[in-house]
Amino acid sequence: MARVVVLLSDRDDRRFGAYCKATGHKKSPLIARLIRDFLDREGFAFQPSLFETPVSKSAESDAPSAKHARKTKLTRS
Repeated sequence: MARVVVLLSDRDDRRFGAYCKATGHKKSPLIARLIRDFLDREGFAFQPSLFETPVSKSAESDAPSAKHARKTKLTRS
């Protein structure tokens, strides 16, 4: 599960807090629902790329770092 930090003005924070208290909603689940509803309304369906493949932890640790690879390319010129 991912975390998202939302910055609100003091006024909006008080207003949102008052709304949640008055309606019995908890802030985090309500924000998550609002985001899902927005994405659904926009018709945005997440479709992972067909070309992406998961990288295992062992393959990640064995591969040279991007920084090292970049450095190697620059020094070969």
